[in-house]
Amino acid sequence: MGTQHRVGTTTIAMQFAVYLKSIGANVSYVEANDSWHLKLIAEHYNMKKSGDGYCYKGIAFEELNSKNETVFDLIVYDLSILDNKTKKEFANCNIRILCAGKKAYELPFYKKGLESLGDIEYNTIVNIHTHNNKDERVYTAMLYNDIFNERANKEIFIDITKNYSQILRYSNNISDPSVIEVE
Repeated sequence: MGTQHRVGTTTIAMQFAVYLKSIGANVSYVEANDSWHLKLIAEHYNMKKSGDGYCYKGIAFEELNSKNETVFDLIVYDLSILDNKTKKEFANCNIRILCAGKKAYELPFYKKGLESLGDIEYNTIVNIHTHNNKDERVYTAMLYNDIFNERANKEIFIDITKNYSQILRYSNNISDPSVIEVE
């Protein structure tokens, strides 16, 4: 979920789905918003049409009300921007990632997002490096031309998922096993 439009929410959600697929999970990306970016991205990357969604690199890309009855190991929801409705949906997710900007004109949205989420636990990925990232749950995304690059922000996703047993069972393909903590 993002603190505002154009901070990389869809990119991070798709990269997260690619990461999960790279470690062996059967994963679906769900566009759970009204941005309609999925159709444009599918056309740009020549994604294969599959039912009422798309398939690309072994990942199902679907809209929220897809009729796909496939059972997935993991689903990545792209919730778009933070508001009262998406805050409730965000709180119900197992792994929560807030995308934000830290440029001067983005800071009011970032601060409002932090205040709005209160005690909900989440990780933040920002789109620009700042010198005041003191919180261990704030990561700076690396920019990649290909949003489906398996290396795109992989280290961030490894760190974010390291304590989730439902992810760890797919982690046999992670290059650095020292980051895996088994419960």
